Amino acid sequence: RRSAERMQALSTRLGLEFEQGDGALVLWRSERDRDAAEPAASALRALDVVVRELDANQCRAVEPGLDPQQPLVGGMHLPADGRGNCRQFAHALREASERAGAEFRFSTTVRALSPRAGGGVDLRLEQTAPTTGFGSSRMAPGRQVKPVSRERARAAARYLEPVSDESFDAVVLAAGVAAAELLRPLGPTPALRVVHGYSLTAALRAPERGPRSAVIDGSTGGIVSRLGQRVRVAAGAELGGSAQQHRRGAVQQRYALLQGWFPGAAQLTRPQVWKGPRAMTADGLPLIGPGPCPGVWLHAGLGGIGWSLACGGAAALADQIAGRPTVAAAALGAASTD
Repeated sequence: RRSAERMQALSTRLGLEFEQGDGALVLWRSERDRDAAEPAASALRALDVVVRELDANQCRAVEPGLDPQQPLVGGMHLPADGRGNCRQFAHALREASERAGAEFRFSTTVRALSPRAGGGVDLRLEQTAPTTGFGSSRMAPGRQVKPVSRERARAAARYLEPVSDESFDAVVLAAGVAAAELLRPLGPTPALRVVHGYSLTAALRAPERGPRSAVIDGSTGGIVSRLGQRVRVAAGAELGGSAQQHRRGAVQQRYALLQGWFPGAAQLTRPQVWKGPRAMTADGLPLIGPGPCPGVWLHAGLGGIGWSLACGGAAALADQIAGRPTVAAAALGAASTD
């Protein structure tokens, strides 16, 4: 809740524009699905979350594009929930951060980190792609820059010396599944495991087709959501594996989920299929807080709800770094290690 409130406040204050919408509808194909959802519904109500139980006709009124032939006994409407385009949000937030003075270095790999005697952290950095890494993010195509700038000079120097050691007062390690490897030389590492997620995104055939907001299949947990004039399907999880190898069955499940609820709504000739690694802890709680040595802070293990918790987690971490009390300190400690 804090994360959602902070995301909205940031979007309003910074004027961030990205595809988004309110509301989520959980659909039950059978009474068994309804019964299985009751503990979650009760837990949400205990937290003062608005939960509306709907019958089949009411579900179809919320989402008129649902297949009338699909078995449906009812659903659970969460009007305060929502969905959005996280990639667009990240780009908009990056631009706002640059206006505030932040510098982003792309095509740069952190090879190692080590605590510095007397305080602070040393990073070993490697410039990995001279074709795109020559400039900072402020030198993107179309941006007006001075003929010779300090940023360009620093970027050129990094290219001439691709491996460098730099010192910082503190670092926040938000490296996903790579966090454990970077922390390994410092002692016990966080107990992070790789869980891959899949999504399928395709253009809608017409504005009135597909979901109005986010539809969640109560049987599988798969989500079909609207992103502007596109539809995105996300479902399931795969332990281990490789991001480059797509399991045919997993991809077909996304097609089946979309076609099952919204048949013919999307153009499936050239869909975008994505598979990406997500770092998770055994208990599902993220590691947000101090790391194994002074000057190293963690923001990792958020799994499949990284964007949902990102703004709240960042605020909680900023409070801890500044020595301020935070409401999340008890639940988001970073002490879980192998």
